[in-house]
Amino acid sequence: MMVGAVPGSLPLGVHISAYILSNPCWILGTFGAFALLAVGLRRLHEDEVARLALVTAALFVASSIHIPIGVFSVHLILNGLAGILLGRRAFVAVPLAVFLQAWLLGHGDLMTWGVNSCVIGLPTLMARPLFLISRSGSLRGLGASLVALSCLLHPWSWLVTGPAVFLVRRVPGKRPRNWIGGFVTCSFCVLCSCLLQAGVLAFGGSTDFSAVAALSLMLHAPLALLEGFIGATIVQFLFVMRPPWAGMEGGASATRSTSGSIVPAQSS
Repeated sequence: MMVGAVPGSLPLGVHISAYILSNPCWILGTFGAFALLAVGLRRLHEDEVARLALVTAALFVASSIHIPIGVFSVHLILNGLAGILLGRRAFVAVPLAVFLQAWLLGHGDLMTWGVNSCVIGLPTLMARPLFLISRSGSLRGLGASLVALSCLLHPWSWLVTGPAVFLVRRVPGKRPRNWIGGFVTCSFCVLCSCLLQAGVLAFGGSTDFSAVAALSLMLHAPLALLEGFIGATIVQFLFVMRPPWAGMEGGASATRSTSGSIVPAQSS
């Protein structure tokens, strides 16, 4: 869940507006987005199209619903969920959703479409591997190391990583493993998008946006936990109600496509 931009002024949203970035930055981002599309479309199987379209629509709708909080607004991006459900096909869903948001709703801009697609789409590459690891409980031993590393990078960052590690260590006894995996994955992907967006503003802005990048990261990071809860609930629901659709269970009701992702079997 992300903080939107202050109307008409600072670039505080993950969807960066026009004229915020330098020309080399948005041009490079455009080439990067087309590269993501090429990777995502490679050997696309017809059985994957329905799932891809539905997840793209969900991304479009989720990022289009803004809840105002003072001069800011919040909205879901669901990139972690898209990565879990689609694998590398999320490289197609994210750019398409971002393009439709910029073209139809003016959320972001066509000039920065490529950068916004990369900021939201690149973390999805880690979604499935992280989900499989975290749902097995293999990440518990990394808690102390994560807190130590965060304190080394920034003394106050433990205010975010500390509660996150506590939840990951305490909740498994009360929550299903798929919920835990979804929580860790969705939170991590959103946090990665926050870091990428802050880096783009700090190093690729048309002017010095270092202070704005730091403020944006500070505002976004705690909300990554909230998106983790929402994404985890959706993942758990899919595993209970539609196991083949969850994309991780290979049973009689699922088939494997040529790209390696699991898709629902065609009913006879």
